[in-house]
Amino acid sequence: MKKLLTVVAAMLAVMLLALPALADNTGGLVAVKTGDGVYLSWNMTGAESYTLYRNGETIAVTSGTNFLDAGADGTAQYQLDRNAPVSVWEKGYLEIPIEAPSQDLGDITAGIRAVELRAGAELNTGKNWRLVPLEDDGVVILRADGAVMDVNAQSTEVGASVGTYAFNNGDNQKFYLEQADGGWLIKGKQSGLYLAVGADGAATLQQRENASVFTVTDIELAATEAEMTTVKAIKGEVVYTAND
Repeated sequence: MKKLLTVVAAMLAVMLLALPALADNTGGLVAVKTGDGVYLSWNMTGAESYTLYRNGETIAVTSGTNFLDAGADGTAQYQLDRNAPVSVWEKGYLEIPIEAPSQDLGDITAGIRAVELRAGAELNTGKNWRLVPLEDDGVVILRADGAVMDVNAQSTEVGASVGTYAFNNGDNQKFYLEQADGGWLIKGKQSGLYLAVGADGAATLQQRENASVFTVTDIELAATEAEMTTVKAIKGEVVYTAND
């Protein structure tokens, strides 16, 4: 087990020596606590030999680029050839805080709503959506996987199927919400027809008198990375891929 820990520590030290910040004024020296003592490793500079110090006292002169200070308790500081001293990594690794990408869509989300859409039956593509506003008061209706509500084949015919597709800025992917008794109608920008959901949950385009009336309920919905990418495309901050 001790040998395994030493090998793991050595591998970590060698990998992390590639980080320039660690070699600024220390000669690239890394000190890692192991079960056998303190394992020291540093950058090769072409020198014939390297001198190692523990708390200012010489402990080794070697031509290699690693050394085990056997039995050391890890409380001392070490130096390589009188470079800046380093402390020992007690855990066998260096903790480098990394801020995780925020799930908040940031400033580009002004006016965006996370909603639940219901029309008697749930849409066959899911009930939770994000409404992304457009400059003409329309919306793109976005799903968690980054796809958007889309009229199949850009059809403008009654009965055309409505599903989801990757955003491509087509008018068949843009809709208007019209207030109606008991809720809202969803009107296609390209066709002027309205969304209707059948008993089987399938969505199609229909005349206004046959449209579904939707309830639109605001919800808490964590943004996914796919959604963030699509929102940026809708807002023109990244390039989108057009339909073939």
